Amino acid sequence: MYLVTRYAILASAQMAAEKEEKKIATACFEHVGLNADKYRVGHTKVFFRAGVLGELEEIRDDKLAKIITWLQSAVRRYNTIKGYKKLHDQRKALEIVQRSLNSYIRLRCWPWWGLWKLIKPNLQTCKIEENMKVC
Repeated sequence: MYLVTRYAILASAQMAAEKEEKKIATACFEHVGLNADKYRVGHTKVFFRAGVLGELEEIRDDKLAKIITWLQSAVRRYNTIKGYKKLHDQRKALEIVQRSLNSYIRLRCWPWWGLWKLIKPNLQTCKIEENMKVC
């Protein structure tokens, strides 16, 4: 069972398709491309020739390195997109504030604007919410 848990990363689909442990081990080694004379599968154990286990570990390490590299790049991409969105939202907010401030600076000395500020609180269209609450 140790073989299945340790090397399942090498051939997970092929190993999941088999039910017996001997067939699982054989399917894993065949998928990896290990020569049949380099190993023997017994009832409870797998026997390797000298150096074959190291070769199998190197294949496993390479596969793990690829997966970890992919995971790191996905996390970096997520963080970059999140940071970019924050900066993009800040820029949009700054543009809105600048536009509103420019409009205020242009209108503050205009006589009609002063008149509008005096009349607006007395208009009935501005008090729609208050009228709805009373009813």
